[in-house]
Parts: sequence; structure tokens; C-alpha cells
Amino acid sequence: MKTEYLNYDEQRLIVEDLYNIDDSIEACRRLENESGIQIREGRLVKLNDFAKALKKTKFHSWEIEKAILKQTGHKVDLEKLDSNSWF
Repeated sequence: MKTEYLNYDEQRLIVEDLYNIDDSIEACRRLENESGIQIREGRLVKLNDFAKALKKTKFHSWEIEKAILKQTGHKVDLEKLDSNSWF
């Protein structure tokens, strides 16, 4: 299976969707303050790792899955990611 990566723009747009605001700087600041997840320009992250990190936040799995699908076109099932985390 091919590993998918998220660029800076995709990460910040996902976070915007989760917080339901149009200011990506504010959305990223909130995410960092509330959960310690940092979104930095020029840094690629693995899609599955980003999704797992977001699952540990206040957001519901369905909200995270919806935002990722909308911004990247990739379908993620967080419940399956958790069950396969020992591989």
C-alpha cells in the first residue's frame, strides 16, 4: 500500500474545516494550544499519522474523516487505523 503524505496547505485546510473557521492561522494556533499538534510550513506528514494524532483531540472521528476526505480526496477509517496499529 502506498503511503500518502499531506502538505502544509492540506493540513491547515483540514484544521480549518475542523474548527469551522476561515482563518487557518487561528485554526492552527488553536490546535497547537489545545493538543500540541504543530502545523509547520514546508513539512510533509503521513496521512495516517496526522489522522491518528487528530483522533486524540476533541474532534469526533467522523468530523476528522469528513475533513480529510473533503481536502484530500482520501478516505480514512480511523477505527480501522486503530485496530491495525500493531502491524
